[in-house]
Amino acid sequence: MSLKDDLLEFSEPGPASVDIRGKTFFVRVMTAFDSAKMSRALEKHKADDDMESGRVLSQILCDQQGVLLYDIANPVEVGRLARLAPDVSRAIFAASNLANGLAEGK
Repeated sequence: MSLKDDLLEFSEPGPASVDIRGKTFFVRVMTAFDSAKMSRALEKHKADDDMESGRVLSQILCDQQGVLLYDIANPVEVGRLARLAPDVSRAIFAASNLANGLAEGK
């Protein structure tokens, strides 16, 4: 394999796990492409409805293969995510920040 091919092996990172209240969930490890796509989706679905955190969570939470679990366009799903208990949403955001190099020490 070439150096070029070796580097491109890193183009599809798998998700990171986070344990919350004894259960394992997954957050996306985002490439620059994923991050730009998330920004566009958040801008497209922006609303003055106090559910921005739910929309962000819908773009972070995924299954073991990295497939998003929630639909940013679904107000019921977004609303339920926006109403997660504070310790739960903080754990998800912290895991995402750490997985994506946005936390201290990364």
